[in-house]
Amino acid sequence: MTMYDVTSDDWSLDGFVRTIHQGGVALWSWAPAEKRVQLDALARQFWGGLDSDVQPLSALFRRIDARDREEAAARWWQSAEAPGPYAFDFRIAHGGEERWISARGVGGDGGRQGGWVRAIFVDTTQEHQAEEAQRRLASEMAHRLANLFAVAGALTAAAAREAETVSDLVGELRSRFADLHTAANLAMRGAVDSKGRVGLADVTAALLAAYDRDGAAVTVDIPGDVTIEGDTVTNYALIIHELATNAAKYGAFAQPGGRLDVDARRDGERIALCWQEKGCVLSEAGDGPAGFGSRLLDQTVASMDGALARSLSADGLTVRFTVPSAA
Repeated sequence: MTMYDVTSDDWSLDGFVRTIHQGGVALWSWAPAEKRVQLDALARQFWGGLDSDVQPLSALFRRIDARDREEAAARWWQSAEAPGPYAFDFRIAHGGEERWISARGVGGDGGRQGGWVRAIFVDTTQEHQAEEAQRRLASEMAHRLANLFAVAGALTAAAAREAETVSDLVGELRSRFADLHTAANLAMRGAVDSKGRVGLADVTAALLAAYDRDGAAVTVDIPGDVTIEGDTVTNYALIIHELATNAAKYGAFAQPGGRLDVDARRDGERIALCWQEKGCVLSEAGDGPAGFGSRLLDQTVASMDGALARSLSADGLTVRFTVPSAA
């Protein structure tokens, strides 16, 4: 294997510059006394395609995002005098695009040659975008976990008031928490789209799968464009769980030949869902208007700024509710 001596004369300045440019590093220098900046081709590209390699310092400062300009200018001037390595990041706002740049070098006499101070620029946009995405993810996870704990606490308190025995309480909570777990998996894993929304069809089908073992009792007709915010999945899970529980106790899932049709559509800025049980005879809607489940259903829809209506017919039960699509 032939070794290449990078210290030889063959390692030209042009070759060196091409190499560092390929690594996203641009060269620049500035004259503090003259308040002028000299930029290589990549540095000019970083700053929005400047037409000349020599620019007044003020021209660069004007392109720094207003949120970072004052601090970046202070660090810039400080780097001319303070000895030792420095690095400071700032955003460039130009042409509707935002780019993160890191200015790096050696301050004081260590970076000077004559009246000029030499340094480099590194495009750190991808790193900052990754950090921002990580912060958003952490914030979103914290928000969803807080919602889950709040829902779990409310369910436990309400179920404890209604349960006649410990066994009843355990069974009620186990069933509801199992559906919350299913919904949380959808909201935190593969069912989330690039905007952090979840397909309502995915949530509904997953929660009803246990009631439709032969694949004939349930029809879910929800288009793919009907999506919900990830942090509202638990609310939808509570609603669907309650309706399915009533259907299993009194309605379509409790009577031979019973069927369930669920459809949802976008209606302007709202989502309209229709839950229709057919082939079953009901004397009253499930556990009645005063029951725990019905109260939970009404309260959950109300908390989403929604509206709910129930209607009985000779053939079954229809429940309709609408909520804001952003809820």
